[in-house]
This record gives sequence, structure tokens and C-alpha cells, in this order.
Amino acid sequence: MNRARTQAGATANLPEPPFRGGQQPKGAPKASDYEPGTSKLILSACHHFEVLVVTEDPFPDEATQDRWAKETWTHACKMFDIQYRLTDRVQKLITDRVSHARGALKDTVRPLIPTEYKFSEGSDEDAKVENRALFVCLTDDNTPEPDPRFYYQDPETQRGFAEHAIIKRIIRERWFTRADAMGPSYPQQFSPIRAETLALIFTTIHFCLDQWADGIPRQGAKFWDKDYKPKYQDHIARIKDWINIDTDHAKETMQKLHDDARCASGATPISAPVKGLSATARARLQAERAEREQGA
Repeated sequence: MNRARTQAGATANLPEPPFRGGQQPKGAPKASDYEPGTSKLILSACHHFEVLVVTEDPFPDEATQDRWAKETWTHACKMFDIQYRLTDRVQKLITDRVSHARGALKDTVRPLIPTEYKFSEGSDEDAKVENRALFVCLTDDNTPEPDPRFYYQDPETQRGFAEHAIIKRIIRERWFTRADAMGPSYPQQFSPIRAETLALIFTTIHFCLDQWADGIPRQGAKFWDKDYKPKYQDHIARIKDWINIDTDHAKETMQKLHDDARCASGATPISAPVKGLSATARARLQAERAEREQGA
């Protein structure tokens, strides 16, 4: 019997998570269907799963979702020092966080678009014309090889890649709202801000900008995988090109996005690892030693 079968057999023998009142309620599953302690366990796994979505792959396939659900459930059980079987019902609660993660980010981004990009919220024809032109300029979607401007610090000159003010606001308002929010709680996933997270932010901004394509904001549009996974792949390719071309500055920018957001959240700074003397200090000491040896 191989290791996977042994683990599966051991897991199958575990008790199921207990329901509140001892009976499975009807309707769509909710964490609150379970006993309070178990509900906290489920929510812990859900939050961890959502972290993986926004930092590793916002459009995970089913196999990845299943693997992450098992990993986050196992991790949560260890944290709470209790062992329950991962039932299909609980697994669905966890994997539903894929759409929740993207939807919550969309809800954060949408209201920022008019002010950050200077769209007019008027409904007259002049406003529509101006907004349509702004949309085309920012997304560049009408060209054979689109070169979007919306993520630059200065969209007009296209300088300051990934430094537009909206990116900082999104990171802070979605994941760093307080000291115990998702970002500060998972520094290993958010410090520095990863290429995958930046690409998800770019894709979500792109989705929200698309709602202005007709000059007035559309309502009720869906953030579908089939429409926006290709855009995500385009954006992450651009980000990786940026990292390869300007590696040091890119790393500094991604780290600063995290550090500024963490500071704003009120969380304590992450202690930097001890690295010994700086290069300048080493050079100074070496020069002092050389002077002593010359004078001896």
C-alpha cells in the first residue's frame, strides 16, 4: 500500500466536523452551520485558501483547488489541535473562496476608478465621449499589440511601471485594513507583493475599466474566468518582463508596496534578518586594519 492510500485511509477514519445542534441544516452550506469551534476552524481554512488564490493563482484549476483545500484544512486542524475529516460539504465551502476572492477585490476596485482615473460621472453626451476616449487611452485594447497605460504612475508618459496610486490603495484597502487583516497575518505570502498578486490587481482594474467602454459605467457585469484569465496571463507576462528588465527596481517596488501597506495597517514591522556588517562597514574596517598594518 502506498503512502497516499495510507493517508487517505487514515483521513477517512477521522470524525466529521460536528454541526450546530447535531443536525445538518438545509440550504447552501455556511460555516455557521457548524459548532462554534468548528466554524472557526473552517473559516481559518477558508481565509488561508483565499490567500493562496490572491498570491499564487487567481484562476486555479479544479486539481489545484482540491489540493489547496486539503492543505489548508490540514494546516487549520494542526493550528486548532483537532482532527476532522474534510467532507465534500466543507471542501465546497473552502473552494467557493475562489470567486469570493476575486469578487471582493472587484468590489474594492470599482469605486476607486472614477476618482483615480478622472472619469466623468455625468450622463451627457460630452461626458460619454470624454470617458470613451479615456477608456481607450488607458487600456489600449483596440490595437493589435495592446500597451496599457493604467498601471503606470504617470499614464500619459508611461513612466513608473506598477506605481499608479490606485495600486497602493487597492492593496491597503483590500488586504491591509488593520493589523490582523489578511496581509499582515500572512507575511510569507504578501512580503513582497508577488507578481501574481500584481497581475490580479491589474486584471481587476482592467475589468472595472471595461465597464466604462460605452462612456457610462455598466452595472452587473460578471468577472468570468473565460473572459479575464487571458487578460491575467497577458498582465503577468508584462510584469515578468518588467522584473527581468529592471530587476532591482522591480523588487524594491514590490517590497515597498508591502511595507507601506503593512505600516498603514498598524501592524508591527517585520524584523529584518540579521546579516552582519554592511558592505560599507566592512570596507571601513578593512581600511582601518590596513592602516594599522602599514604603521606597524
